[in-house]
Amino acid sequence: MPSTQQRAKLHRQIWQIANEVRGSVDAIKTTVAKIDTIVAETEA
Repeated sequence: MPSTQQRAKLHRQIWQIANEVRGSVDAIKTTVAKIDTIVAETEA
């Protein structure tokens, strides 16, 4: 069974990965929103 320190380290690593993924998803959403705006402006 993992020690308390090992669990704490794993917990930190999981949250770090989650934060990195969240940041990537936010960047993709922002890019898609910008592209949508450009497309809408060119179609008008």
